Amino acid sequence: MAEDSIFRWTGTELTLLPADMLNSGGRLRVAESWLLSDGQTRSLLNHYRRFQRATSAWRESPPLWDFLTAVTESMPRRGHWVAQIEYLHGDDRSPILQLRTTAPAPHHHTVSLWTHPAPDPRTYPAFLGPDWAMMLQLRRQANMYGADDSVLLDTSGHVLGTTFDTMAWWRAETLCLPPYGPRVTGSVTREIVEDIAHASGVSIRYEEVSPEELTDHEVWTICDLYGIRSVSRWMHDGTDIAPAPSQRARLWQRRLAQFALPLPQSPVLPSAPAEET
Repeated sequence: MAEDSIFRWTGTELTLLPADMLNSGGRLRVAESWLLSDGQTRSLLNHYRRFQRATSAWRESPPLWDFLTAVTESMPRRGHWVAQIEYLHGDDRSPILQLRTTAPAPHHHTVSLWTHPAPDPRTYPAFLGPDWAMMLQLRRQANMYGADDSVLLDTSGHVLGTTFDTMAWWRAETLCLPPYGPRVTGSVTREIVEDIAHASGVSIRYEEVSPEELTDHEVWTICDLYGIRSVSRWMHDGTDIAPAPSQRARLWQRRLAQFALPLPQSPVLPSAPAEET
């Protein structure tokens, strides 16, 4: 399989697009991605369910069951890949479904952050898709300041997350996260981390905080590709917030890895996502 491949849904099968058509297609509306490692991934069905919920928000939402069944069959069982399912609008607003597979970027256990100085500019923060190009631009802006990613704040200056990732932090033995809301992008991996906390007897607190309040706290980013990464540096308003050194991230990443399961051999999924009527 090529390092960057797109398989477009014809209505009956996934067809590999020629290399000169990789950037063709419509406007991205929904994207859901996960990491594949030798045919294993975490909570595949929950990724499918998130994709279904996000596509159902669009009036032209297409049927998904046969597409997701074909995706299950087509994903590579060897090597390390990022799999991403996408819903796009064609020029005539016709629905386009496709599977994109790419080689993952090098993985690092830590991440450096830079706070975007203006309030969250996203138009559709509840799910990934329409703001994709803007988010990449915000990440590139962070790179110009020597950071890996941008932190987004709401109009009150509270932490929402990074461009593509959830954020979490620790207060003593309590795991803290931004409260779920219309401007906080959830993720399957955040849900797994919450499950790990509940199973381990770790308290969870949902709170609104400003970046300054997290000085000397252990801070994480959480995403479906890299899992948990500890924040090693955070530049905010011209100063360094100086998060505390990570004491828990490696242990929790190992716990997270235990949720990886082999892809189903059968194209039949455990249960079909409900289709919009």
